[in-house]
Amino acid sequence: TRFCGFPSSWCLSLLRAVSRLAGAKECGRNEFQCGDGKCISSSWVCDGSAECKDGSDESLETCRSVSCKPGDFSCGGRINRCIPASWRCDSKSDCENGSDEQDCPPRACADDQFQCRSGKCITLDFLCDEEHDCEDGDDELHCPVPTCSPLMFQCNNSFCIPQLWACDEDPDCPDGSDEWPQTCGPRADTPSPCPPLQFHCGSGECIHQRWRCDGSPDCRDRSDEAGCVVATCRPDEFQCDDGTCVHGSRQCDREFDCKDMSDEAGDASHHATVIGAGLRAPDGLAVDWVHGNIYWTDSQLGSISVADGAGSKRKTLIREPGAKPRAIVVDPLHGFMYWTDWGASAKIAKSGLNGADNFALVTEGIEWPNGITLDLPSQRLYWVDSRLHALSSVDVDGGNRRTVLTDPHALAHPFAVTVFEDTVFWTDVDNEAIFSANRLTGTEVKTVAENLFSPEDLVLYHALKQPAGENWCAGGNGGCGYLCLPAPRVSRRSPRYTCACADGERLAPDGRFPFSEETSQPRDFPSLQSRDSSLAPPPGRLGPPELPGPAAPIQPRGNSWGRAGPRRPGAAPARGPGPR
Repeated sequence: TRFCGFPSSWCLSLLRAVSRLAGAKECGRNEFQCGDGKCISSSWVCDGSAECKDGSDESLETCRSVSCKPGDFSCGGRINRCIPASWRCDSKSDCENGSDEQDCPPRACADDQFQCRSGKCITLDFLCDEEHDCEDGDDELHCPVPTCSPLMFQCNNSFCIPQLWACDEDPDCPDGSDEWPQTCGPRADTPSPCPPLQFHCGSGECIHQRWRCDGSPDCRDRSDEAGCVVATCRPDEFQCDDGTCVHGSRQCDREFDCKDMSDEAGDASHHATVIGAGLRAPDGLAVDWVHGNIYWTDSQLGSISVADGAGSKRKTLIREPGAKPRAIVVDPLHGFMYWTDWGASAKIAKSGLNGADNFALVTEGIEWPNGITLDLPSQRLYWVDSRLHALSSVDVDGGNRRTVLTDPHALAHPFAVTVFEDTVFWTDVDNEAIFSANRLTGTEVKTVAENLFSPEDLVLYHALKQPAGENWCAGGNGGCGYLCLPAPRVSRRSPRYTCACADGERLAPDGRFPFSEETSQPRDFPSLQSRDSSLAPPPGRLGPPELPGPAAPIQPRGNSWGRAGPRRPGAAPARGPGPR
């Protein structure tokens, strides 16, 4: 362009034409051709980072010539960047000149949100939860004084302690109010033969005051446990058989924390095989916490299946040739499930939890999608793409798609993803680490954990992640003879659930019980309440479908490209490209 003698933008077009005449690759409709003929995604043009070796995708001539499509906002100025209209007036500057945040009306929060003094909106569930969600902490101001449960003593500063700790001559409240005279009344003048902070047993010996009413007799006459109120443990605690409480994380940790060792009793019964047959490469797993069903993907079978919590009743909902479904997430409140597919036609797909209304949400600009998660409050999906090194999001109806973050380092080979409040977390098998970032802006990228070995999955547990919903199948299994599955809530007239039968069977005209072809009558189902080997159905009837061909042999970890080379979403050859 330096010696062309014409405007550089004209010369750049001329060079591209010459490259095409010389046999260079013709770029697609959604691609941009660099000066050297290389094709890149048009979404990367004028994004502030040069992908072309000659920098032509970030040149002033290219950026000034950008015209935005309908529905986008044009930044104008030196670089006319195009951004989604939904990014305008979202309190985050996306244009270089900040024009997307100029002349904005005062922001108002929804009825189910609280507005911080900074203008930020948070859900009402975060109000007065003893955690600062507003930058200045005003979501925790003017909160009502907490009250203690009937078995707790409320200190003068509103702090709660167990009732048994009050008036034991050992101050436990920060202000000592549990031992004040107005709380405990006049003390007996008779001196105790035991030192301070000790309890005098009726049988004469002295024991530590805290051993009083701890559920284990320490006095010979058991007087230290006489007249005690049975302890009530917090929701996050395990109650030992002797009534004492230990933290819930200490149950079944192979260490005895209860004096009676009840926290380790029956540990082996906590583990059981739920599904042990008819699987090839089960990748993704999701639990419907409202109806008690489990959903999983199998990338080798190209299928998505469902079973009850015990695994005794199961059904293949979706099976597509060439599909390789990976991660799956469910929304039992609205009756939908969503999954990633890195097969012949990579996509983000959606269907009802009963397999109805199966269709693709995202099919363009997607290569190797791995993990997927759902932000329930905003009804927005987030997924990671290990080939594009990208974290993206889209509404559950497929609208308002945006790329949250593109980072070849922090998203070198992302695998699993989850979101909570304004933060998104993901695992990366190449970095052997867990990262986090702001889910709205993609900024504030942090390393949460590192030095991990192939972190493949990630689960964030919180009550707000699984809100309560109505189980329409409760009470008689919804009248279904086999499986009762929630239906997608498309409209107010949509059904709440539908019945389903096992693979190889069909429902009777009543839509509830499996149909018996031999008698042309709904088949009697004696094993609804209990199933054992004597009631097992013949092959091809109620059992899992017969699967063609032997499973692929398991191969060692690693791949032929080496660590830095391309990989499909994973690297375990026996399961498709996994990271094992």
